[in-house]
Amino acid sequence: MSKQASIEEPFQLSSYTSSFRGKQKPSSTGHVFARSVNATSSKSRSTREGMVTVAAQADGIHLVDISSLHSVASHTLGPSTSFSCPAVTLGSDDDEYTTYAVIETSPELDADEAGRVVWKWKDSLSSSDQQKTSVVVVPDSERIHGLYAVPGRLLAVTQAARILLLDSTTLQETATLSITPGESLDVYRVFVFSSSECSFATDATVATILITSFDASGSLTLNLVSMNADNELSPISQFRVSQKREVVSDVSCSPSGCFSVLCKDGGWGAYTLTSLQLRPLSRPFKLANLATEGATIAALTSYHVLLAALPPSTSPAVIHIQIWDLQYSVLLSSHALPMPSAFASKSTPTLALDLGQVTQRGHAILALSAPSGGASSLFVIPYLVPQQSTLAVAISRGSPTKQWLQTDAVEQADGDRQKVLGDVKTAMGAGKVKVAENAFATWLKAVEGQELEYNFVKELLQVLLPPVGKTVPVHAAAIVKTLLERKGTVSSSMVESGLLRALRERNDWVSIQMSFSSVVDLPESDIIETLVALAKIQPKSTSESSEAMQVDSTDVPALSAYLHHCVTYPNITSKGVVMGLKRFVRDPQDAAAIAQVLEGWMRASAQQRKVNGEIGLLPTNKDLEKNEHGVWVVRSQKAGAKRTKKEKVLPPLPSVVSFLQSFMDACFLQLLQHAPSHRLLQQLQAHLVEEAAFSDVLEQLRGALEPFAVGHQKSVKEAAIPEKEKERQRQKGDWRQRRGGAPAVVGAVGAIGVYQVEEMAL
Repeated sequence: MSKQASIEEPFQLSSYTSSFRGKQKPSSTGHVFARSVNATSSKSRSTREGMVTVAAQADGIHLVDISSLHSVASHTLGPSTSFSCPAVTLGSDDDEYTTYAVIETSPELDADEAGRVVWKWKDSLSSSDQQKTSVVVVPDSERIHGLYAVPGRLLAVTQAARILLLDSTTLQETATLSITPGESLDVYRVFVFSSSECSFATDATVATILITSFDASGSLTLNLVSMNADNELSPISQFRVSQKREVVSDVSCSPSGCFSVLCKDGGWGAYTLTSLQLRPLSRPFKLANLATEGATIAALTSYHVLLAALPPSTSPAVIHIQIWDLQYSVLLSSHALPMPSAFASKSTPTLALDLGQVTQRGHAILALSAPSGGASSLFVIPYLVPQQSTLAVAISRGSPTKQWLQTDAVEQADGDRQKVLGDVKTAMGAGKVKVAENAFATWLKAVEGQELEYNFVKELLQVLLPPVGKTVPVHAAAIVKTLLERKGTVSSSMVESGLLRALRERNDWVSIQMSFSSVVDLPESDIIETLVALAKIQPKSTSESSEAMQVDSTDVPALSAYLHHCVTYPNITSKGVVMGLKRFVRDPQDAAAIAQVLEGWMRASAQQRKVNGEIGLLPTNKDLEKNEHGVWVVRSQKAGAKRTKKEKVLPPLPSVVSFLQSFMDACFLQLLQHAPSHRLLQQLQAHLVEEAAFSDVLEQLRGALEPFAVGHQKSVKEAAIPEKEKERQRQKGDWRQRRGGAPAVVGAVGAIGVYQVEEMAL
């Protein structure tokens, strides 16, 4: 296979023209949606280049064969039907295909069903029989953002970032997961990878789902979710990128974990995505001679990305199609596609790229849509791309890349970074910490809003936290604190000896505690080593209670305060904790000090549970607060941080028990051989027995209390609906009133109680 990338001559797949006649024009980004079909049949793969599912607004659904350029199945729906998102098709081994589409408008739909109904067709290439099924998938307070295919399964993602696993036959919900139930998200792009192609998937995972969305502040948010063979959906991790909604043009993600963000000003940044962290891949660069505001990108192999963009002119004559290597920021191949005559006299068309199964030799589908609707075209773009990114190829493409890059801004920004690095290094070498901090603060203010590059932060930390010799060097704690305040900017691997060890050697315990909320790759060995070091320097005569995390007036935190960070650190693993404890806990007194804190938490948790009675199922008034919509909810951990210094802030009991299990696996024999710890072991055993008995009681109450929990969740969800939407729903009235006669039925069965009455029309 050639190591060079190339784009072959694109050819037109199909074109569509129509005039929408519905009650309102569809609010989609284009007049036509296209999505490649990944057929599972080996026969289909050997005889056809591929299938594309086309959803043309005010036209219908078409399954188009790329090899013959003809539709093998069509569903004409008329000028009054439109779609909310691209349709998806699942293939089978006997040339049978099932197509699913989310309907935005149709004469067959009620007004409140827009974006909530999925239509299904089952087509056989050897038969003309067609049968349509219509199912309302989500409640009227939600909208479907998109449908996605997983082998033998169908996923639906709502606009508010709720994932639904649907039965491919009945379209009934089999599993669901709300990414952030208490946070408002607006989904932007969704990427679904099977375990066979995804290199950053976790073990025992059938599929990995990446949801990119914008939070309430407009920041780009990434959420990783896994799906196992039992159809269970589990959140893996969440990351935030500094770009805001108004500057993002498009995003892409490859199966190898190369995530990129293309901005409207031409800036293009790439990141390496794993299940634990999102870190910059290379220095961001800016594109030139392209109108990137309407550009579209799609990830290929390795760090290669396909780009389609228009030239910066009011009447573009061509469409630039390019393959970029984001690891080295070079252009590998470029092709100019002449603008179709149907768009020559119209305003700038919208572009959308779609890829099927990513291979070294494959094809992409480019959809062109007139912004006013009516005209649209689909083009097949054959390409050839290397499997891996290589430096040799990047060097050979340096000259052709220059005309497509804005070099002045990059060189200026690089020069400013090197200057501030030099100023900080000189000041630190002379022992002038304040001068170094002022120089960095001045530069940071000048580049406010920009993301700090990975290599720059690494070089800066190497200047600030060099290896300690016989004497401890001066320490610019303010700069380190500023870097840690930018979550995701600092990585433990940036420091040669490890971030926690370097900070501990400088007695910077404030930054150590900040690291647990901003650094995602703290090794368990460094965490436990710091824990043991803190246990050794704690005053032996202290009488302060270790039942809760206390805010100490000195820089050195209480052992319970640091251990609180340890047990609640999201990326800590039981195996790593056991290995770290076995390596660093050598003194039984250190093990006893840690066990004393854990026992205090177990005892305090039981006491708090009994505050409102013998078992205290209900939270106290201090544990409740009204959310932003005026509904009473349990006080969050963040809100708990506002409590007074004397109040107890306990870590979650499941986290304490999990850490205690790892602790006992590693240190039980030490405590057993240490006579003063025997009473401590007995107390821990008593607490665990009590918690086990309490869990059995709660399990018996699950059925009786679940309706109240469901009712509260419903209240929280309904309170988040805007007033305008509530008024619109009230004006529509109850669905039974619209159908007539049903209220009498409801009245007749009103005494049934907790049972649910459903109506089925056949």
